[in-house]
Amino acid sequence: MAFLRRQSRLQRPVHAAEESDSSRKWRVVDLALFHALHGGTVANMVPALTGFSFDMRKDSERRAGWKCETVLEGIPEDRLLWNIAKKHGYTTLFGATGCNGFLGTRYCRKWLEQFDRVVPSLEIDPNCHSQHELRALMFDRDGKRGCIGKKRPSKHLLDYFLRFQEIHTDRPIFAYLHLEASHESQHALQLIDEALAEHLQGLSRLPPEARPIVVLAGDHGPPNECDEKSPLVSLLIPEARLPDKGCTGGVGTCGQTQIPSNITGTLRKTMQENARLWRRSIWNLEHNRFVISSWYDMYATLRHLMSGQDPGGAAQNERQWDAPDHRAQSLLTKLPRQRTCTQAGVPEWHCGCARTWVGYCPLAQRGQWAVAERALNEVNQLVATAGSKFRVDASVCQHIGLEEVLSCEMHLPSYQRIQENLQGAGNQERTILRIRMLTTVGMEFEFCAYMRFKSLSGHLQDVEGYVDELLQLFPRSRYRPNEKCTPQNLDPAFCACGDQAELRKRPAIDEDLPTSPT
Repeated sequence: MAFLRRQSRLQRPVHAAEESDSSRKWRVVDLALFHALHGGTVANMVPALTGFSFDMRKDSERRAGWKCETVLEGIPEDRLLWNIAKKHGYTTLFGATGCNGFLGTRYCRKWLEQFDRVVPSLEIDPNCHSQHELRALMFDRDGKRGCIGKKRPSKHLLDYFLRFQEIHTDRPIFAYLHLEASHESQHALQLIDEALAEHLQGLSRLPPEARPIVVLAGDHGPPNECDEKSPLVSLLIPEARLPDKGCTGGVGTCGQTQIPSNITGTLRKTMQENARLWRRSIWNLEHNRFVISSWYDMYATLRHLMSGQDPGGAAQNERQWDAPDHRAQSLLTKLPRQRTCTQAGVPEWHCGCARTWVGYCPLAQRGQWAVAERALNEVNQLVATAGSKFRVDASVCQHIGLEEVLSCEMHLPSYQRIQENLQGAGNQERTILRIRMLTTVGMEFEFCAYMRFKSLSGHLQDVEGYVDELLQLFPRSRYRPNEKCTPQNLDPAFCACGDQAELRKRPAIDEDLPTSPT
């Protein structure tokens, strides 16, 4: 969640005398086609806060040690969103309800010290393995090592920020609040929705010029579900900043009647132009609701709001091999309706959901098994290499073998290309497969394989396949049982040392979560 209070010279004119019940409401802009990137919190929040993509090869090192320097390694500090906000005169605030391996743990001190203020955090154990353990810690100790009082962590965080806003109504503020919720049940969201509603009501009672623009978003959707790629992303804009008087259907007339009559000359023209630009920006934002966008675009949008100018090339990512035509664009500028996933920075193979993958696999069962075994060999080699590198005993990590190939799917656009291009003997075409497998230790993994197929006779069933690259190997089941026994600096997602019965458990969709004392 990000909060941004616009500087007075950039904001649309607002007058307290015109306050009404309607002006205390929020204009909500839901981004219906906002697309999360492949991976978890870090893979999405790095683009959101830096504009650069996260190197997934660093993910094991991150999970093994919660090292923030691993996450932000190589990223210029002048690209960090909070530093850009400070450059434009904003007071910056950060808060988190738990550890996420990016910001919010004691290992992130270098980055936390760059904020003007950090919300007093929970007293978390140094290892801080997972949100599950944090939750258990709070229940078992009845809050003795958490916040003082009976508030839930999220309520403590939101109340602190509201009070911060009330005290600093005279300055622009940028705040990044990270509210942790369970990854295994959406019931956990009910623990924070009431607090969020109360918080928005509190913000609406601030003076009009002090009410922030709120970006309320999930970094990604529920894992292992279709909606994992489609998180809730909404921009909430105070209605007090968007009076519609004078808007008679034309964007150019909006805002003029809100300028006091005693302001004349150049200043009046400047305010009129700012009002037009601001209203046009909001019109563009609403237009872009049904345009594919991503966290790269949100980064550019927040920079646009901070400075009042489209950041353009200053917000661009490095060239991505799997999204060569990507260009980050501010959502305050009008985007083309037919914008593609790759133009938004989302690789073609990760685009969409059920329509993107088809249950057809050109590999026979034997071929699927061979590719899956190759992927697991890389996992076992990764653990062994990490053990030697960090001089720890990796023998507690069981060898991971293949028990079953659960599914093999082909990316729909490449499936269509193969049907067209492999009709002649000797023709070649590349495609990407998504394979899910169950291992002998009870864990499930998913990975993608870039493959090259050569037609032998012109028939789709008569082809030779070659694996060019394996990528995005990711755990798709719980690895919590491994966390307590994994040696330091090894990745619990790949060190199978936990109880196999626990590793084989799968969470129920409607699993209820315990309720903390109130």
